[in-house]
Amino acid sequence: MFQIKEFLLKTKSAVVGFFKKIYNFIKNKKDAYEQYYRDQGQEVNWKKAFKRSISIIFRVIARVVSYMFNIVATILLVCIITGIISGTIFIFYLKSNIDPEIDINVLKTEQNATSKFYYYDKQGEPVEIEEERIHGSENRIWVSIDQMPEHLKDAFIAIEDHRFRDHSGVDWYRTLGAVKNFFLPSGGSFGGSTITQQLIKNLTGEDEVTIQRKVQEIFRALYLEKKMSKDEILELYLNTIYLSQGCSGVKTAAYTYFGKDVSELSLVECAALASITKYPTKFDPVQNPDNNTDRRNTVLKTMLRYGLINQREFDEAFDQELVINLQKDQTNNSNSVSSYYVDAAIEDIIADLMEEKGVGREIASNMLYSGGLNIYLCMDPEVQNIMEKAYTDENTFSKSDHNLIIKPQSAMVVCDPKGDCLGIVGGRGEKLLNRGLNYATQTKRSPGSSIKPLSVYGPALELGLITPGTIVDDIPYSFDKNYNDWPKNVTKTYQGLKTVAYAVRVSLNTSAIRVLDLVGIERSYEFTQKLGLESLEEKYITSSGAEMTDLGQAPLAMGATTLGVTVREMASAYTTFRNNGIHTKSRTYSLVTDANGNTVLNNKQVSTSVFSEETVNTMTKMMEAVAKDKSMKIGKYMPIAGKTGTSMFSHDMWFCGFTPYYVAATWYGFEDPKTLPNTGSAPAVFAFDNVMMKLHENIIEGLENGSLSPKSFYEDDDLIQVDICASSGLLYNPDTCGLDPRHNQCETLYYAPGTQPTEYCNKHILVDFCADYKCIANDSCPNKIKQALVLETKRSFPVFTYVVDAQYIYRPLGASLPYSSDRYPVFQNAIQSGKYIGITRTDKKAANSLCTRH
Repeated sequence: MFQIKEFLLKTKSAVVGFFKKIYNFIKNKKDAYEQYYRDQGQEVNWKKAFKRSISIIFRVIARVVSYMFNIVATILLVCIITGIISGTIFIFYLKSNIDPEIDINVLKTEQNATSKFYYYDKQGEPVEIEEERIHGSENRIWVSIDQMPEHLKDAFIAIEDHRFRDHSGVDWYRTLGAVKNFFLPSGGSFGGSTITQQLIKNLTGEDEVTIQRKVQEIFRALYLEKKMSKDEILELYLNTIYLSQGCSGVKTAAYTYFGKDVSELSLVECAALASITKYPTKFDPVQNPDNNTDRRNTVLKTMLRYGLINQREFDEAFDQELVINLQKDQTNNSNSVSSYYVDAAIEDIIADLMEEKGVGREIASNMLYSGGLNIYLCMDPEVQNIMEKAYTDENTFSKSDHNLIIKPQSAMVVCDPKGDCLGIVGGRGEKLLNRGLNYATQTKRSPGSSIKPLSVYGPALELGLITPGTIVDDIPYSFDKNYNDWPKNVTKTYQGLKTVAYAVRVSLNTSAIRVLDLVGIERSYEFTQKLGLESLEEKYITSSGAEMTDLGQAPLAMGATTLGVTVREMASAYTTFRNNGIHTKSRTYSLVTDANGNTVLNNKQVSTSVFSEETVNTMTKMMEAVAKDKSMKIGKYMPIAGKTGTSMFSHDMWFCGFTPYYVAATWYGFEDPKTLPNTGSAPAVFAFDNVMMKLHENIIEGLENGSLSPKSFYEDDDLIQVDICASSGLLYNPDTCGLDPRHNQCETLYYAPGTQPTEYCNKHILVDFCADYKCIANDSCPNKIKQALVLETKRSFPVFTYVVDAQYIYRPLGASLPYSSDRYPVFQNAIQSGKYIGITRTDKKAANSLCTRH
């Protein structure tokens, strides 16, 4: 605006200046002629002077006109070229970014049919689950246009789009008015969307404020008007419009607000419903009756103005009291409560319909509930029934939480090793609601250490960065400015030099951080995405504007995630270890067809190769040790492997694991995250074990009576058993490692062929020990024996730090004098001043201290 005004002022100034110059030119010429003739003593010949002046003026004007013409021609040429370029770019943009078509077949499905669910029996034949039939969407009942009163149709047309019957999907007058109002705000109200455009928005769910979305909406509206009649469009619109109080469509709204069928609505009731659409909550006749009255009167005035009602009808309805007869949802026509599995399948199907058909949630939900679809589930009904019964049995959970007033919640997902979901329970106790909160699929919680095999150790094995015997020093990774160490282990202690296998077994956080450093944050995150952990956030903006991310050490190495992951995601990820390193996206259904058997959705398995067979075998063996430590009952009958997880402040507890037959993930925690009480060492493990025992009852019976052959995770030659030194990761040497004062340095591990160590330990150093006081001997000690301490030269802390193996560390004295103390090592003087290598909490003399008793 400012630039246009400035240009006009400059143009005015130039024109005025031009004419001033002509005037001054003529005046100067006149004075010059008068002077010339006076000098000649002659009379002024004004006729001749005038002719000459006019000739000069015309020559000047001609030059100016020619100059102006060249400018205008140049500008016009530039505009034409710019228009051609812009038009070409716009056409290319439309072809590349705009999809003008919309699948109208999904809009013409049967609107009042019942959808059915099926599972496949052991012979592969579909069997209907009769108690899981669904009919009638989320508080919506379809009504044909013929059953709607004329006043209802006219009320919506009048207030929303009074030229609806005349335009071709787009009201160009209103659209141009909206554009003008956008660039040159006039304070008027210009809504550019027609009923057809609003329908497009309702169907697709696309409502972002962008030029691309608006252009696509316009083209789709034009397309829709060519494919459907006005009545068909209006019927769809009036059945999908949201009318507050949870009502979608006019039939449900008529019953909810007035307790009557839509065909029985009066004029004032029709106007009341039409009033709601602009701002449903603001104009809700129950919540804001005064607002609805004002808007209702506006609707009536608009109807009168366009001749849709007469004066008598207007006078009778204007300011008339609206009688509300509020009713409960009439669509819940079944007393049965669906399973958590069916709830999850419904959500999956709605999401896939939205993506596949390009429609919004409302229309996708209606297609599912009332489209007469046949849905083929991946569910195993036996697994589902066992899980549901187990989760209503208090004995499934740790006895120590039975007396709590508010009991922790729990959820579990069981998958086939190939990836499909076989059973889902989304809460503890009896399920009372359809489509209620499902803790297995809808809530996200921090997975704690259960993420480590997926984001740290599995990737590191796959990249050849570690083996089970790789030594990682379990010491603080860093210190802050106040010398607080980070990270902490669950046990609140540091173990020192430990193998990766040990770190996995006892969930050492520092080891996971250091191995993650080897893998790299970006590569680790890429592995999690291949494994289906889509809830991890690459970039998340909080309500306060702060930016958070799961591309970091704490989220990937310790499971301290931004929002968390779902139980279903974790179960699905762990199937990779039972599927030869291939992750297959979990499914709740495989196929959806219409009533005629035509395919609506074909949910084919989507698989990604993540780990090699060697990585899977090695990781599984390490996780077997985790399960063995938990003394699980199922482990008495068959192999069991898995990983525990505890989130920060003990808000969440997990166990994710598998047998040769099933893969499962269990979560345990409060609905609103808070610290769990001391309900036993591992309540998630307890629940997991109990459910798994019930799932495997028939298998256990078959194994015991010999009708079934035992299954294993591996073939005989998949792994090589090796005895290694627990402090060096090299082959165990009994002549040195065997003389370690701890007497526990032989660790048996399993390696993929070709990754096992081939050299013997060279880290254990033989020293003279005082046999009486179990420390390094001095020259006066009468009874000396040979013992071996571990050579370590890299530790350096800014403060005293407790490390369990600190007393078994050895460093050469060099030129330093021996340090005499019961707690500190003999080589303390060889350590840089102000630096420390750690001390061990012990009442006895440290093994690497110098004997001071002799």
